[in-house]
Amino acid sequence: IMVYVPKAEIMNAGDDEAHSLLLIELLGLASLQSGEVGTIVGAEVAEYNSAEHTFYGFITIKFSDESTVSFRFEGDEDVQSGAYEGTLKYTKGSGRYAGIKGKGKIKGQNYEEISGSHATFRSSYTLRK
Repeated sequence: IMVYVPKAEIMNAGDDEAHSLLLIELLGLASLQSGEVGTIVGAEVAEYNSAEHTFYGFITIKFSDESTVSFRFEGDEDVQSGAYEGTLKYTKGSGRYAGIKGKGKIKGQNYEEISGSHATFRSSYTLRK
């Protein structure tokens, strides 16, 4: 997946001047191993302090046949490099992804200079028959 941040809100958490919360809108593209591409919409909450960066959020991918797949993700970002790792869990699907259940891992890199990120995710899932 490749996402960019068209809108972000940041605020201090109030307990320490180095503790911040970010609410981030995500837009982008998902390219599947099959070569199929879908569009991404999502939101993320990131919590930053001087020692650690954590995050969680939700992404929905929509494909050309109008099928969708949604998942929740969470993880940790390396404070120095911007590299991150986490997990994902499918929460909903429609069309050919109706009844999706499964989980996976996510690994990626944030790029401040372009307000974006790329990630590779590997997962397994089952579909309701």
